[in-house]
Formats: sequence, structure tokens, C-alpha cells
Amino acid sequence: MQKKKLRISKKTFITPDTLDLECTLIEPESLDFLPGQFISIGIPPAEGEERGVQRAYSIASSPTLEGGKKLVLCIKIVEGGKASDFFKDAPEGTELEYLG
Repeated sequence: MQKKKLRISKKTFITPDTLDLECTLIEPESLDFLPGQFISIGIPPAEGEERGVQRAYSIASSPTLEGGKKLVLCIKIVEGGKASDFFKDAPEGTELEYLG
């Protein structure tokens, strides 16, 4: 399966431990999906680690959001979780690879 790219375009904490992550697709520029499908995002390794991790997230937006060029992921922040720590600190504009 070919890796694709997206960019974090907006982060909104809807509760202290729930993050809405709006993403703009880079490669390809749009994605056909059905509501409830998921993508697997590659989380880069933390400083001092050799390998990153992959985490699956359900798509929480409509497939028609900006013509399929954006998607929203609703992420539960888990204390001490590698992906959670990454997403809490990742600035808007961060680019990531995904499978889906």
C-alpha cells in the first residue's frame, strides 16, 4: 500500500482530552471514503527513539468536505500515549504520512 501525505490544518480541543484534527490532503489531493472508514497515520519517532508508531483513526467528517480535500479526525488523548503526546504538541502545518 502506497503512503500518502496530509497536513494538520487546524487543531481544536473540544474537551481537555478530545482533539478534533482537521487535515488537508497533500498526496493525493483528495480521498474517496465512506463515513466510518479509517486511515492509519505514521507518528514520527520521539527524540532518542529509532522507530515511530502507526495508529488508526476513524474519519469523523463527510467525504464531501471541501470536495474530499480535507478530513477531520477525532482523537482521544491518552495520558502518556506516544501518538497522543505527539498530537498535543504538533503545530498546525505539520505534515504526516498515512495509509488508507
